[in-house]
Amino acid sequence: MPRMMVNGVELSYEIFGRGAIPLVFVHGYSGRASIYRSLYSHLGAHFTVYALDLRSHGESRNVVEHCTTSQWVEDILAFSAGLKVGAPVFAGHSLGGALGLAAASQQPRAFRAVCLLCTLPASGGASVPEELVTAILNAHGNRLQMRENYRGMFVHPVTDAQVDIYVDAACEVPSAPYRLYQTHEMNNFSVVDSLGKIEAPVLVLSGAKDEVCPTSEQHRTALGLRSFKEVIFSDEGHMMPIERPARTAAEIVSFVAGLA
Repeated sequence: MPRMMVNGVELSYEIFGRGAIPLVFVHGYSGRASIYRSLYSHLGAHFTVYALDLRSHGESRNVVEHCTTSQWVEDILAFSAGLKVGAPVFAGHSLGGALGLAAASQQPRAFRAVCLLCTLPASGGASVPEELVTAILNAHGNRLQMRENYRGMFVHPVTDAQVDIYVDAACEVPSAPYRLYQTHEMNNFSVVDSLGKIEAPVLVLSGAKDEVCPTSEQHRTALGLRSFKEVIFSDEGHMMPIERPARTAAEIVSFVAGLA
């Protein structure tokens, strides 16, 4: 797995596909790049995907210092620039989407387009149900309880083995940054006042059954943007990029193709 020195630390990433358009992908909180390989396989004909493991996640889990939302944003911008592929498309799931918004607002020309997949809204974690946050925080390291918590984020039939892929990733996140995000960073993150600075067109893709990041808050985020396309699937939820990778990829491909 390739690694890049980013802001003084080594971060891991994966490369998928040989498409003409570079795309930087960032996973959701407590996830990792490898979880979304089915999605990348559907994107690979159109994009070369550079999937980053955020510090404290996945193969970057040994980096446990400065694991804040602001640092993750700086890492995304430095990683994207370090690829030396011009302005890539950005795509992010859940927290990854919100971090992309923050990055695009800081450097309006960093990305040619931004794709938000069931994103944490621009207002941060205030809209995430408190009982869900408490359950996730208290269950960290308890695999049986974590399995039940994550199973509730899926809306289509899913096996224990499929859920355990996400549980395994969450267990890899060290306890200190895991707790810091849940107790502080998530609720203090907001880019509401910066949305108007984003110059890149934005795809806001969500599922009406999302119980983690309410669709109403994702819609509110979209309305603060200069240029956006919003797609809501009535039968999908928070894990749509994992549960329905072909459907998710088709929307990304169509959106970016329409910008040419």
